[in-house]
Amino acid sequence: MENKKVNQERICREAVKNHHHHDPEEEEKVEQFFALIRSFHEARKRRKTELEERQKKKKKINSNLMNDQVQSSSSSSWVPSFQWEDFTQEIEYGKPTFIFPPPGSRSKKEEEQKKQGDEDGLDLKLAL
Repeated sequence: MENKKVNQERICREAVKNHHHHDPEEEEKVEQFFALIRSFHEARKRRKTELEERQKKKKKINSNLMNDQVQSSSSSSWVPSFQWEDFTQEIEYGKPTFIFPPPGSRSKKEEEQKKQGDEDGLDLKLAL
């Protein structure tokens, strides 16, 4: 591919020489033009390799992450299994479960404290 580019440059230079009778300024402009084209191609090639390297790094990182996830999921892949007997047996508890009183009901202690508060002699009720 490089040979093809060099040949194209040579052909263009010869065409310029044949048409312009060895004008040094024109030759200099043609040289600058081809130097610019070469630098553009080199910059494009460098950028392409940079992008390819970046893609390779991303793929490597992603594959490492996937491998880590697969390893972590495979190490903790315990799946519980149940038998029908597990659900048919009656469970016996050691202590009876505590049942909370329904809301709004007062315990005996609270009622005794209320009665004692009434007997203290202080009437805290507001009257109109």
